[in-house]
Amino acid sequence: MATVAGGLFDSGSNTVVSASQGAQISSFLDTLGITETSITTVTPTIGGTTTVSDTTPISNIQLTSGQTTTVQLSGTVGKTVIVSGSGNASLVGGGGNDSVLGGDGSDSVTGGLGDDQIRGGAGNDIVYGGEGVDVLYGNQGDDAIGSDAGNDTFYGGIGNDTITGGADNDVNYGGRDSDVAYGNTGNDVVYGNQQNDTLYGGQGNDVLYGGQNEDVLHGNRGDDTLFGNSGSDTFVFGSNGGNDVVADFSGGSDVLQIAQNINGLSITSPSDLVSLISSDSSGNAVITLGSQTITLTGVTEANLKANISSWVQIV
Repeated sequence: MATVAGGLFDSGSNTVVSASQGAQISSFLDTLGITETSITTVTPTIGGTTTVSDTTPISNIQLTSGQTTTVQLSGTVGKTVIVSGSGNASLVGGGGNDSVLGGDGSDSVTGGLGDDQIRGGAGNDIVYGGEGVDVLYGNQGDDAIGSDAGNDTFYGGIGNDTITGGADNDVNYGGRDSDVAYGNTGNDVVYGNQQNDTLYGGQGNDVLYGGQNEDVLHGNRGDDTLFGNSGSDTFVFGSNGGNDVVADFSGGSDVLQIAQNINGLSITSPSDLVSLISSDSSGNAVITLGSQTITLTGVTEANLKANISSWVQIV
């Protein structure tokens, strides 16, 4: 283990740090290949700004319950910062590649420039990567996670999280609970994982995986591929979409929701779609909605037409 018995993060000798937080810190340090003995403790300015300079590249800031501080990482050297305890920190990264672990409070962490790794810790956190290729973890709590330019990877963790991708090709993992994930611009891959998730592809050619339970998947713009996976899932289509594929539609369980009068067409009920359904060269049903198409892999034209009133909703 990277932490030391009787050290900074041992809950037996430091009552500000819980046993679960100590284990989380140890895992974080192991991932980075850092030992506790290389960490400098920085005394926070409670209610003010705590500056971490290039002279302390690996630091710990401890906050007890009710304490707050704003942490500013100055300089251009990448830094590793651990917030311990249950206070609330607001941290702004610098120009280097930073690694930050939030504490048990509700923290706000912005990575800034560089390729950052940020973990929210426990609490309801705001985790923002900024520019660069970032890896962002919400960890426990109901977290809001986002980023700017760069091919980023997001992990929601435990809790009902909201994940908002940035300007490039991102990978979003919702985690254990009911999450909302947005791919935004770029060609994104979005996983809901467990519980009832809501996924938005955004712009670009995206791939969405609902995971377990009953998910809602929005392809949005671009040519998207949608997998509901297990559970009764809803696939939502509005105007100005692309050539989308629902790869695992399960008739009688899953539902297509298509916007009323989509793309200016006269569509007010499922039966209005029957004349717009055909087959592709592989025998899959295709709904043509002007310049937009929806292909149901493994579903025949005849089967979709026969079940149109129960498999499709016009909303």
